[in-house]
Amino acid sequence: MTRVIGLDLGSSRLKASTLDGGGNPKIIPTPSGEMYMDSAVYIAPDGKVLTGIEARHMGLMDPGGCIMNAKRYLDSNKVLCKRGKERRAIDFVQIQIETFAAWVESQTGEPPKLVVVSIPANFRQDKRENVKLAAERAGLQVLLMPHEPTAGVFGAAVYERGDGVAVIIDVGGSTTDVTSAKIVGNTTQILTTNGLEKMGGIDFCQRVVDWALQAYKQQHGQLPSQQEAPLFYQELHERAEQAIHALSRRTETHIIASHNSQMVQVNLTRDKYAQLIGEDIGKIMDCVQQNMTDAGITVDDVAEFLTIGGPTLNPVIDEAFARRFNRKPWANVDRNFAVVYGNSILGRMELERQGHTVSNDQGCALPPLAYAAREVSAHPIGVAVVGKSLRQLFNSVLLPKGTPIPSTQMGHFQLAERGQTDVLIEILQGPERAPKKDCLLLGHFDMSNLTPVNDRPHPLEITMRHDKNGMITVEAFDPITNVSGDLQIDYRKDGQKDHAA
Repeated sequence: MTRVIGLDLGSSRLKASTLDGGGNPKIIPTPSGEMYMDSAVYIAPDGKVLTGIEARHMGLMDPGGCIMNAKRYLDSNKVLCKRGKERRAIDFVQIQIETFAAWVESQTGEPPKLVVVSIPANFRQDKRENVKLAAERAGLQVLLMPHEPTAGVFGAAVYERGDGVAVIIDVGGSTTDVTSAKIVGNTTQILTTNGLEKMGGIDFCQRVVDWALQAYKQQHGQLPSQQEAPLFYQELHERAEQAIHALSRRTETHIIASHNSQMVQVNLTRDKYAQLIGEDIGKIMDCVQQNMTDAGITVDDVAEFLTIGGPTLNPVIDEAFARRFNRKPWANVDRNFAVVYGNSILGRMELERQGHTVSNDQGCALPPLAYAAREVSAHPIGVAVVGKSLRQLFNSVLLPKGTPIPSTQMGHFQLAERGQTDVLIEILQGPERAPKKDCLLLGHFDMSNLTPVNDRPHPLEITMRHDKNGMITVEAFDPITNVSGDLQIDYRKDGQKDHAA
């Protein structure tokens, strides 16, 4: 029998889940009994590592050693900390996952082996790769990497409430995803997904911090810099987070912080908070509308709207949704834990699809769960091709956004010039006909010593495969020379070479 653990790798919090005796998902508490762990990681001057609430507390005294939201920077190679050794975002995520594995082992009596790690639907290929790599470095096998709103569909048990269309708005710590899903019988088909890559609770909190800083400046004439007063800025951020959380339960609260005996005290109402993040909420509502447009549905076609993620606990998002769409999101959902619950369910479904018997937290076999899910791609992927002038490169999309995954697509291309014997084939993430400079370069093929063809176009076959986790593999084949090219991963904007198919 096989057991799988669900991990919600949030920008602000980590959560773990397993299956109880009846096969229902349940939270694995931390060793201190909490339902989640703060995503903070602290590196002491001597290189010692702390995680969770201890790291957050140390960050108040020593902000330079504390990283709070490493997940947001997974597309960057920037060094975030040099204490002990140079560490990048992927290293901090690895530390978080190692801490998760240790906590699961302490609570269940056995080390986790298989894990389902959810990711934002709008995550680019480089971030997906780095999440998987961080988990593998931590000694775990990644069974599945579902999109967070897809996991939310299952964690909220939408699939159990009959046929229909549901729209899930997942507002996390640093990203927002909107997904439309169609439930027919025992199958959940994702129609399309949209998202805002850097939009979430971290940004909402910063709006409140900026407002409080402006009040401090008005009261005292000037602001200390973050270099001069790191503790003040860290304290103010903590107070802002606490205030936003308090506004989930009441309509008014206070923020108080001080620096060198100079105090700032502001009265934050729920209406003021809604005003401060109004532009952000507007972008989220626009994303909801775009998602329904892309899915070919209207508000009247939707049986249920769901808002999930910690920031949606504050009523301002649901209230904005009701004003925009004249509908109220479904209230009977565990917004904080829907995603991690869904991870355990999807892991069970995937293992059963592979023919395994799944065990619960007591080691007993569970009966098969007769449900299926079909995910779709979140980004268009294509090949760099030359325009008519041979001077500019564009993206020719081979795997459109919304392609069901897993899937395979083959495209037929030709070399740009007669008699050409070498070619650089570049794989891009971006819209159809988008200039290469505006796309993410995922990888490239260098193919040389090709048989020259002078009397007709020289064909190339490019095959792209999306696996169950949305990860891309690409093959290039020259049927004239009978050779294949091997993909090299780049993950950068606008490559330096300019040859193309």
